[in-house]
Formats: sequence, C-alpha cells, structure tokens
Amino acid sequence: MTRSVENKKLRKGSQAVRYLCLAFALFLMAGGIYILLMVKATSLVVPGLAPSYVAAPERIGDRQVIIPKIGVNVAIAAGDQSVLKTGAWHRFPERGDPVKGGNFIVSGHRFIMGWTPAKTKQFSFFYNIDQMEVGDEVLIDWNKTRYTYKITKIHTVKPNQTEIEAPSDDAKLILYTCNLNGSNDGRVVIEAIKQ
Repeated sequence: MTRSVENKKLRKGSQAVRYLCLAFALFLMAGGIYILLMVKATSLVVPGLAPSYVAAPERIGDRQVIIPKIGVNVAIAAGDQSVLKTGAWHRFPERGDPVKGGNFIVSGHRFIMGWTPAKTKQFSFFYNIDQMEVGDEVLIDWNKTRYTYKITKIHTVKPNQTEIEAPSDDAKLILYTCNLNGSNDGRVVIEAIKQ
C-alpha cells in the first residue's frame, strides 16, 4: 500500500513538472512572437510610398525631417541626448541649419524596442535608412519653410570618426544613425546638399 501511494505521488510530481515545462515553453514562444512583432513593426513602411502629409504645403511644420522614400516625418529638437526620446536631435546648432547654412547635423535612433509595435516604430524612425540612395530627397521643415536636400553620399563611419560633425562653410545636411548592430559598431551617414 505504501508503494502505491508513493507511485501516485511520483506520477503527480512528474505531471506537475510536465505542466510547468509546457507553461514555460508557451511563455518563451509568446515572447518570441512579441519580439518578432517589435522588429517587424519598424519595416511596415512600404518604400516609395510617400505619406500624404509630405506633399501638402499647408502642413509645413516648425522643425521636421521628412524622408518620403521611407515614410519618415519626425520632429527635430536641439538640446542634449534626451531629445532623442521625442524625435531627431539637432546636434551642434551653432554649426549650421537650413537658414544660415554650414554643417546642419541631425541624428536619430535606428532601432529602439518599445512596449508595443507602435512605440517601437515611433522610436525607430531611421530603421529603413539603408534603403536610401544617392539622389533621393530629404525634406526639412524649418520655421514654417520647407527646404529640399538631395543626397550626395552615403557611407559608414566608426564611432570615433567625429569629423562628420566638423564645422563647414558648405551648406550641407549630415543625417546619421547607428548601424543595426548598435553605436559601438559604427554609424550610417547620409550627406546631402540644399537644392
């Protein structure tokens, strides 16, 4: 009789372990699906399909970077690195902007994972930057005026190559973001001139 009770306890214990393993496997599978959705959220923009707000002159904003080819329309703010939480960062405003010329430097996040696909997409606005080509346009809304820049060069730099931010007499736009492997791997740099 004791042996029978021990066998029942053993079976119940092994059944509990099986259920626990099944629950853990389902948890891992759900987590994997969630992460996949987060990554795919950034590439939901169809290249070449410009959002309707890009062409509407009455919707010219205060300070925005707009890239029709990859569906980017994000605010530009000066300040410190914390402005990246809300949009693109106007680095070194004293070195340039669309009005006074010089080296107009704008940077932004390539991929930041949010709690929802919408948040991931919102913070990863430069995710599709690798789809840009020389000759593509970048629009800058600056104090209710729209400026058009044409891409002249796309290249990558190492994290310590800061010459892309050097002051310049030429009126140009430097737009950069991290490689997909992170900022320690380097940055993708887009150089454009005002049209």
